[in-house]
Amino acid sequence: MIRPPPCPPPCPGSSGVPMDEAAMCSVQYTPEKCLTIKVVDGEPAEAVLKITNLSPQNIAFKVKTTSPERYLVKPNHGLIRRGRQTEIVIIIVHAKKQDILSETPMRCSDKFLVQSCGIDDELANDLESKTSHEVAETITRLLVKKRQKRFAREKTTC
Repeated sequence: MIRPPPCPPPCPGSSGVPMDEAAMCSVQYTPEKCLTIKVVDGEPAEAVLKITNLSPQNIAFKVKTTSPERYLVKPNHGLIRRGRQTEIVIIIVHAKKQDILSETPMRCSDKFLVQSCGIDDELANDLESKTSHEVAETITRLLVKKRQKRFAREKTTC
């Protein structure tokens, strides 16, 4: 289930004046409640999660899953500028599709976690000049520095 998250905290290493809680806003997820992936033999099995940054700051994000061997998540990390939106495509790996189709009854308890934190313009500009691998490393370092309880965390199931 996806619920609107609390405002993401500023990440360490983000320069500038830290924003107070009232100045930070939210991230909106579409769909809001649950991802549905239609699994039919012979057809691609995928879903799209849209993340909209409604806050006055830029957001760095990372997507994790409880079953990484089953899913390809594209992109699994990135930057969402204030007022912008990104689409995350979640694809069931073809080799695992038959496993899912053979489950009776077809019940999936896999989960996805979206971690995010607010970043300033300087860091956002720096991320845009990096390779995908460098962006992933930078975002991972930013999120690891934050205490677990301060993450803006949302979970969803399919």
